[in-house]
Amino acid sequence: MSENSQNDQGSSPKYAAKVPESIRTPDVVETARLGRLEFFDGMPSDETVRKVYDQLDFSRAVETFLTGCPAASIHAFLQGMKEAGMGTFGLASPTSTRPSAWRISNC
Repeated sequence: MSENSQNDQGSSPKYAAKVPESIRTPDVVETARLGRLEFFDGMPSDETVRKVYDQLDFSRAVETFLTGCPAASIHAFLQGMKEAGMGTFGLASPTSTRPSAWRISNC
């Protein structure tokens, strides 16, 4: 056996990657909305995973609500036109007794 192999058997590894601090996952991250997020060796704790999934659910709910606002607005507009005696395209209904204040062409 060589002298190096005898020395290497009892010693710790000599190579260790020097990962820059700027790309390491910190053990704790404080956020305004989620609070404290904890990690161990870059892996999130069970509580951190739960918080992040709750945030994703919340974000999706807000997005869904905001996406539906234009449709709800158009529905309310059409209901208002109907209550005012106007047709779907803004033309006065032939059965309406009220004169129409405005007309929109059907194009």
